[in-house]
Amino acid sequence: MTNPNDPAFPKLPLNQGDQGISYPGLTKREYFAGLAMQGCAIWDALMHKNDVVHAGKVRDVAMGAVALADALIAELNKRNDPD
Repeated sequence: MTNPNDPAFPKLPLNQGDQGISYPGLTKREYFAGLAMQGCAIWDALMHKNDVVHAGKVRDVAMGAVALADALIAELNKRNDPD
């Protein structure tokens, strides 16, 4: 099961003296959304020959990136089902 709120890069204990798992940084959902946003932004810029920021599409790109991240997590969870 891929939990969107799990850390993208958890730090596991290095030895017996460590206190446990540390969860610094981004969640899986935030990380996947960031990767999707990069792709969406460059695609839009290349296809429309403009700057996404100045074209007023920032919110659309961000919302689309989050939707893509959620879809990826849902698909990963379907594939992890034992059925």
